[in-house]
Amino acid sequence: MNMMTDREVTRPVRVLVVDDSQLLRRGMRAILENAGVVVIGECATGLEAVAKVATLRPDVVTMDLDMPGLDGLATIERIMAEHPTPILVVTGDPKFRGLDGQFEALARGAVDLVAKPNSTAIEECNRLVDRIRMVASVSVVPHVRGAARRRNRTNHPTEPLLPSASARISSHLPPALVAIGASTGGPGAVRVVLDGLGAELGVPVVVVQHMAEEFAEGFVRWLRSQVAMPVVEAVAGTRMVPNTAYVAVRGPHLRVGEGGKMLVAVPGPADPHRPSIDVMFAGAASAWGKRAIGILLTGMGDDGADGLGAIASSGGLTIAQDEESCVVFGMPGAAIDRGAARLVLNLHNVARVTRDVCRGVRQGGVA
Repeated sequence: MNMMTDREVTRPVRVLVVDDSQLLRRGMRAILENAGVVVIGECATGLEAVAKVATLRPDVVTMDLDMPGLDGLATIERIMAEHPTPILVVTGDPKFRGLDGQFEALARGAVDLVAKPNSTAIEECNRLVDRIRMVASVSVVPHVRGAARRRNRTNHPTEPLLPSASARISSHLPPALVAIGASTGGPGAVRVVLDGLGAELGVPVVVVQHMAEEFAEGFVRWLRSQVAMPVVEAVAGTRMVPNTAYVAVRGPHLRVGEGGKMLVAVPGPADPHRPSIDVMFAGAASAWGKRAIGILLTGMGDDGADGLGAIASSGGLTIAQDEESCVVFGMPGAAIDRGAARLVLNLHNVARVTRDVCRGVRQGGVA
């Protein structure tokens, strides 16, 4: 993750507010300016937002989804293809487009999402301001989906890494578990990986995604509608079965015990996120050892880096998403810096390598 320079840190964050409600724009301006954030412009339509991003070059765009004409989803895609800018989705309707619009926004390149605040609720206002400052620190690039559409190109480069990946586990038992961790920018990345793994991977998949609790249920439902593999929310006491993805987005820390049973884990002092990717990875390493595959995707901070190292130390295969395809390179970057990632792959190759390793071993393709 590329943070802002010292010069940029010293000046206030500059925000463009996009919402078709004048009343809400006025309230957002009051909240932000009271916290020292500079509102450099307001937009009521998506087309206006695309134009103003090009001329004003804000640090952050706050984006509503339900707008007339060019809606928030299409606006995000245009901005991320033409003038990549950190976008925070601020939504007042978690059921926009049947509980999936907010996550489709992340898949199209928005960095994060937050519920519209009540201007009289101090905690909600502080959460909005904190999220804007966090989003402002993210370096974004032209989003693959929007840019590809504009170039009429949909193929992604493949990396001839399967032999190398297979060699890492060639002397071990077949993989028995795929464990995935993600945070900021993760919903879209998790969708890409699960979709690429297909419906017949042959092993269970467990995912920890950092997310505000009010969006958790919608995220699981959205994934379920997007991928072929069955998706359920991870709950302590559940015994995992192959060809199912178990997604942990709220509740206590979870670890995967022997036999695939999900267990509540006692949080440690260094586990600020709930649930913790480190805790889940460490449990996978302990219970499954060299039969675990750990995948660390986009996210801010370093949760998962040490846990990925535990999987690597146990002999399992570890994969980190590369910087080019990350929304935020913090977590994968930390894992790479600590020597925890045996493979560094573009997002669109993570599933291919994982799937081929699982199937290759089972089919005798790896000696």
